[in-house]
Amino acid sequence: AYSRPALLSAALPSPRSAASSQAIAQAEGLASERDWAYQSVHEYQRQMEALAGRAKEEEAALRAELTDAHNAQRTMQGRFERLEAAYSDVSQREANAVDHVAAKQADAAAGTIT
Repeated sequence: AYSRPALLSAALPSPRSAASSQAIAQAEGLASERDWAYQSVHEYQRQMEALAGRAKEEEAALRAELTDAHNAQRTMQGRFERLEAAYSDVSQREANAVDHVAAKQADAAAGTIT
C-alpha cells in the first residue's frame, strides 16, 4: 500500500524526468536540423558538380569552335596568299605585255618590224 504523497509523486513527473524529456526533445530537434543541413549540403554539392560538368562541356565546345575558327583563318590566309601571288603574276604579265607592246611600237616607229 502506497501513501497518498507517494502516489502523488509517482503520478507527477519528477523534475529529473522532465529535464530528461526536454533534453531528448532538444537532441531530436538538433538531429533533425543536422539531417536537414547534411541534405542541404549534399544537394548544394550535387548542383555544383552539375554546374562544373556543364562548364566543362561548354569549355570543350568553345575550344572546338576556336580550333575551327583558327583552321578557317589559316585556310583563308592561304587563299589570300594565293590570290596575292596570282595578282602579282597577272600584274607582272601585264607589265611585260605593256613593255612588249611599247617595244613593238618603238620598232614600228623605227621601221624595223621583225
